[in-house]
Amino acid sequence: MNSFKSYNNLKIEDLENIAKEIVKVFLESEKESFVVYLEGDMGAGKTTFAQKIGKELCIDGHMQSPTFTLMREYDLDFEKYNYKNKYKKLLHIDAYRFEYKKEGHVLRLDDNKKENIVLIEWPKNMYAPNADMIISIEKVNEEERNIKVEIY
Repeated sequence: MNSFKSYNNLKIEDLENIAKEIVKVFLESEKESFVVYLEGDMGAGKTTFAQKIGKELCIDGHMQSPTFTLMREYDLDFEKYNYKNKYKKLLHIDAYRFEYKKEGHVLRLDDNKKENIVLIEWPKNMYAPNADMIISIEKVNEEERNIKVEIY
């Protein structure tokens, strides 16, 4: 499946609707794991969008930015919410601080991505697994964003 969607001049509160569409793609996927690149300039809203996705995945509590920890893991309990799915965790990665692409190996994604949904901010800063989806976020102004979603 290759598809492309573009959303222009979205208000921040509209991100929840896009997150719902994205989570539906995860739930309908036959893939063993699902890797998502979150691309955009500093302050575009990558972490905010990851938090919206987490909320739609029924993650309890606030998802914190992984900027300083590099990766945060969140358990997914789909049965609790009457969803049937094979994904066990959401891995949220922020590769902004990597100076060299090879530093990403410390995350052991080749092993850790199995049966998980992986969101990667700044994927170009590390050797990352191939993306199943790329979400590009562009800041129009303080209240609006343009979002492009590519699914592979």
